[in-house]
Amino acid sequence: MGIEFNNCVRCGESLCDCGDNYNYCYTCSRVLCNYCLVAPKAYDEETGEMLPECCPYCSNVEIHNDDLLSFLLQKLGISHGTAKEMYRNER
Repeated sequence: MGIEFNNCVRCGESLCDCGDNYNYCYTCSRVLCNYCLVAPKAYDEETGEMLPECCPYCSNVEIHNDDLLSFLLQKLGISHGTAKEMYRNER
């Protein structure tokens, strides 16, 4: 196993997966830095995973653009491909 570098999905900070500032949300599969957590880092005692209430996306403090896009497409009743085609036709 090697060291991986990821970016915080909220602020973009580069994070090393072996560092203290690296947080992985097992609920939404997003990587966050300590500064972007909405609650102090806490873990499930059984699984050792970070609790969802620490994540700004799982606690609904923030809405990720991918989630917002999926919600709007569903509400409009169109597919991602149809939305892309509509965008291309407008440009």
